[in-house]
Amino acid sequence: MKTLLLFATIWMMTLSAALAQQGGRDCFWSVDYFRGPVYDHRNMSGALQLGTTQGFGVSYLRRVNGSEPWHHYYRLPKLGVAAYYEDFNYPEVLGKAVSGALVSDFHIVKRRLFDFDLNIQAGAAYLTKKFDAQSNNLNLYIGAKFAAFFRFGFELVAMPESRVAVVAGANFVHYSNGAMKLPNLGLNLCQLNFGARFRVNKELAPVRELDASTADASGRRWQYQAFMSFGCREQGTPLGDKYLVTTMAFNCLKPITRKFVAGVGFDLMRDGSEANDYDGESNFATLVSGGVHGSAGLEFGKVYAALEIGGYLFSKTKSAFDMYDRVSVNYRIGKRLLAHVGLRTYLMKAYYIEWGMGCQIGSIGANKKN
Repeated sequence: MKTLLLFATIWMMTLSAALAQQGGRDCFWSVDYFRGPVYDHRNMSGALQLGTTQGFGVSYLRRVNGSEPWHHYYRLPKLGVAAYYEDFNYPEVLGKAVSGALVSDFHIVKRRLFDFDLNIQAGAAYLTKKFDAQSNNLNLYIGAKFAAFFRFGFELVAMPESRVAVVAGANFVHYSNGAMKLPNLGLNLCQLNFGARFRVNKELAPVRELDASTADASGRRWQYQAFMSFGCREQGTPLGDKYLVTTMAFNCLKPITRKFVAGVGFDLMRDGSEANDYDGESNFATLVSGGVHGSAGLEFGKVYAALEIGGYLFSKTKSAFDMYDRVSVNYRIGKRLLAHVGLRTYLMKAYYIEWGMGCQIGSIGANKKN
């Protein structure tokens, strides 16, 4: 087993070196140690013996080469993948976790002696322990062994242009299955990390100059989008019925700068689980609700990530202007087709994860180039 792992490591390092040379990009391997407490936002410490978590992570990143205008707007970020092993230091209740994620690493401050970066990750995790009414009824954080994984952190990188750099940072980590299985209070960690980053290529790769003809942002235009999304959730007690959630969303977006986009929209939602909250005979129409939202987000390449905050206009189970929010990520496929994933929440409580497709009319002028 050790020989196989050694061979796999050598093979990946060799492959990444070849990709670095052929692609003309800086490539990096990072190894980090993580340590910190569970963020007990549900105030359950009286019933649980929460300890200090610790974990290890390995990531592979490639710096963009400047071929697109957004590469320069975001100061040549790094994109890649990461894998983690996490020990929650509570083996009989929380167990351990193995995670994989996509990584986006953006420069906030970029200097010769140090970089101050924003590191955003999203992926999936496998947890060895979950809620069980008979054997593990204390684990109210996670109701399923498979969960979504998010990591949001700030990192300080010393001597970033050298072959080996030292990395230190602070992170917020979140595990959740989006209420597909209850209970799902969400498991949150606050961790510090310390590690090293190794550049695969010996010399820094050249960066393409910004093409002024494609960087003109004067043609920013309104963009109109329409989505159809679906999700699934439990409500009430664990191992109960699962309900289909359907959402139709319409957005009007306007680029404010070359990176920042703001907009407004309308949501039409049907949540089958709300039949449990409705005191009376329910049918399709009674479970339909509508609301309006405002949004703010960032666009980089074909990806647009936004936070939407809205209020209900009509609903049989909610009062007028009750609030809701959604973290949304859209990926542009071609010129008109969009892939969509969103997490609808309210005050850190996950309602459901939605998956869908959409279409757009018009383009965001700052980054029109595909």
